[in-house]
Amino acid sequence: MSNCLLFKFIGAVALANALLLLSGASTAQFLPASPLAADPADHRFQDVREDWTSPALTNSHLLPARPLAGFVVEKPQYTVELLQVQWRSGDPIDLYVMKPKSQK
Repeated sequence: MSNCLLFKFIGAVALANALLLLSGASTAQFLPASPLAADPADHRFQDVREDWTSPALTNSHLLPARPLAGFVVEKPQYTVELLQVQWRSGDPIDLYVMKPKSQK
């Protein structure tokens, strides 16, 4: 009985090792990252300058674009609004703003 369990255990370890070896050589690891999805005709952010050496924004010059309104959903007790903000090329951020009806 113990020999049977030992053979099953060795078989499971061998299978696990084979799967680990095969998964290590994935072709996705050798593909370059996709390029920025920025529109080359968008010149709103050509004067943007960012200092990537520090998380502080004191040495950066960011230019926020006017927020774009997506939709507003009215519910009895609250509203949900989608806004898109952007301050660098090719990097818009979608904001979902939920407000209770009691707030302006």
